[in-house]
Amino acid sequence: MSSNGFPSGEFLIVNEKSGLCLAADPGTDRPSVVLEEVRPSGKNEFQGWFFDTSVNSHGHQANLLTHRKHFAPYGKFSLFGTYEEESRRVAGGLKLQGLGTTGHQTWKAEDGFLWTRVTSGPLYLSVWDYGGTHPKVKMMERGMTDEDYKKKGDEFRKEAAWMSELNEKIGEAYKAGKADDPEVKKWVEEVNNPPSSKVKYRVGEEWQKWKFVKFS
Repeated sequence: MSSNGFPSGEFLIVNEKSGLCLAADPGTDRPSVVLEEVRPSGKNEFQGWFFDTSVNSHGHQANLLTHRKHFAPYGKFSLFGTYEEESRRVAGGLKLQGLGTTGHQTWKAEDGFLWTRVTSGPLYLSVWDYGGTHPKVKMMERGMTDEDYKKKGDEFRKEAAWMSELNEKIGEAYKAGKADDPEVKKWVEEVNNPPSSKVKYRVGEEWQKWKFVKFS
């Protein structure tokens, strides 16, 4: 193994449940992340990845999950997980970020799960909306399913609107010098511990398991 549970050399990242693999779509501008059927050797140039363990100027290993291709004129890209504000950090998207930029993420592979820390906690590489015309990959809490996310979508959006209004009230109270007011403290506590932070999801880990296949 190379590091953090990833193999050395170049490899495919294949979802065990769907059989689809993670790939880069070169597109017309910057590349994006997609799911594809595994292609035969010679036709799979955009499906290969490697785990970059090179040492940076500070003496630390990069530990970046990096695409094998050099995309002119930008260079190489690494996998980067994001979160969606309305989801209260339980789900997010996935993109490719140029190696010349800052803020890259360290990835880990453990027992078939691939995860990285997104803002306050870990999110896991997941197949989302499989069965549709264009299945996608998302970053989700471990065990969370697409059905869980869709059911909670309206609740998350309502909660986000409520929190926005409450944050405005807190800001106005602080400006008025009322930071120590018991009611204001209660508002702050509610914002820091919203109902969604207590939600638990049923197990859906079969869509979050991946395997590595040697690239050729």
